[in-house]
Amino acid sequence: MANYAYVENEIIQSVYDNYPQNWRNISNFVVYTRDYPDQLNGLGWYTLVKVIPDYDPQTQKLDRPFQYFENGVAYESYHVYDIPPPPPPDPGPTPEELLEMQWSMVRQDRDNMMNDFAWRYERYDRQVRLNIEPTDNLAAMDIYMQALADITLQPDPYNIVWPTYNP
Repeated sequence: MANYAYVENEIIQSVYDNYPQNWRNISNFVVYTRDYPDQLNGLGWYTLVKVIPDYDPQTQKLDRPFQYFENGVAYESYHVYDIPPPPPPDPGPTPEELLEMQWSMVRQDRDNMMNDFAWRYERYDRQVRLNIEPTDNLAAMDIYMQALADITLQPDPYNIVWPTYNP
């Protein structure tokens, strides 16, 4: 949004927010503009006349100012653009997607529990190889691990009944 235009041959050459300090051979041009305002048009300097086009601010916006020179007057106006409608709100996941996400969390918890338990099998195998009385009961471990593996057979992922290990 400029305030002044420099015009040559009825074509706006450049626009400025303020008059320049120096212009061509006129140094301290700002003082010149204050002392000789009537001569500015003769030098090609015009105050821009602001033209606000008709638009609906609810559905349109003004942007990209442009300048033009017409009938001895320098104007500045704006392009009018339609404001795109906002995107529809994200409906979020569907109930089916929520259910699948919950099952995914259950499977992840189950896998973590199985991984955290696996060391007992290694200990059992080591103790058997060394002819040491095993600390854990192999059948009880298998029952527990199978119960974890069967977690996804439960009907409601929001109300999982987690098995407990009973050595």
